[in-house]
Amino acid sequence: MDYVIELLMSEKRNLEKRIKQDELLHKDMRKATIALKQLTQLKLAIKYLRQKNKLR
Repeated sequence: MDYVIELLMSEKRNLEKRIKQDELLHKDMRKATIALKQLTQLKLAIKYLRQKNKLR
């Protein structure tokens, strides 16, 4: 379970880095919106898995 959480966190960091480096918020709002939705989904998945892991 910890491995999956680490993978999701790594993906989250990569996505955040891509948003910043490509300046998506200034150049392409459509792509930025999609990336931010993915980021939100990753955050929720990480939060859910951490809570589930604590209950074990």
